[in-house]
Amino acid sequence: MDERIPAPRWDFWLRYSLLGALCGAIAGQWLFVLVGLVLPHGFGHLHSILFCAAYVPLLVIPSMLWLVWRRWQRVPSFRVRRRHSDLLWALLGLSVFAAWPSVYYVVGLLVEGRPMTTFSTVLEDHIPFAPGATLIYLTVYWIAALPMFVLPDTVPRRRVILAYAVTLAPCLVAFVVFPVTIGRPVPDPDAGIFAWALAVVHRADPPYNAFPSSHCAMSMMAGLLFFEVDRRLGWAGVLYACTIGVTTLLTKQHYVIDVLAGIALAGAAYWLVICRTAPARLRGSQTQRAG
Repeated sequence: MDERIPAPRWDFWLRYSLLGALCGAIAGQWLFVLVGLVLPHGFGHLHSILFCAAYVPLLVIPSMLWLVWRRWQRVPSFRVRRRHSDLLWALLGLSVFAAWPSVYYVVGLLVEGRPMTTFSTVLEDHIPFAPGATLIYLTVYWIAALPMFVLPDTVPRRRVILAYAVTLAPCLVAFVVFPVTIGRPVPDPDAGIFAWALAVVHRADPPYNAFPSSHCAMSMMAGLLFFEVDRRLGWAGVLYACTIGVTTLLTKQHYVIDVLAGIALAGAAYWLVICRTAPARLRGSQTQRAG
């Protein structure tokens, strides 16, 4: 007699719907880079935004749900989940996505009008200005939230929250205590969809809060957290975080030293908060499996 497989709870579907939306937004922005190379003005501002934020995600979400449903049916260990686990991880992902940009801009307002430091070097002068990298740069917000939708329950949520806090807090303190500005070329919004997107970023993100790069720090922390899921996924996440670092240089959002400092900060926070607890977590996981 075949064993009847119970249906997933509603929070399971919520978690993976949000995961599909995040993956769809990332895929949509990468695809639109190709669109922008062929159609310099995209599909018009509204439909260009909807392409990245709605049209592609709406195609990815059903595919994501079908894949996890198939895994639910075939992999018994995938069905062993703590009560409300999916809901709590989803809420944590949304909170990281919401809290980081809002705090970042509030700190920016506090330093507006104060004397600023610059780190301009000859190296920055040789880095090209490429508005086409803007859409890849903006995927940093989706990437920062993504780990919470794939991390297993063996990784304590409080450790994940602390890891992000330890990564972001020094950035915010530095922005207030030692504000650094960067000179940026002014993109022409009428020159094409990429220049228009970068002009929107410039209006929302003033040219300070540069050192260290919180974008690089948060994306690298996300990449490192992927190691808690799978080693190959972790290396892919680190590579993607490095790609984000390159886009911050191509869009003249940061200096090279900002990028390096952000990456180093994430690495230190990951070692301090996550790696130092790994042996205890592995022992607990092994004991649970043995039981």
